[in-house]
Amino acid sequence: MKNLIDSFLEDEISDQEYYDGIYEFIVSFNIRCGEYEGNRFIIKALFA
Repeated sequence: MKNLIDSFLEDEISDQEYYDGIYEFIVSFNIRCGEYEGNRFIIKALFA
């Protein structure tokens, strides 16, 4: 699990621009269901 988290941080949060995009996707109230395609990982939003 630690390797997965380390890999995510290196691949997706290594640059401020990538971080900002992921952060805006997570905190957006306009997105209830969807996906954010990163460099290697896909982040899914599933809000009921």
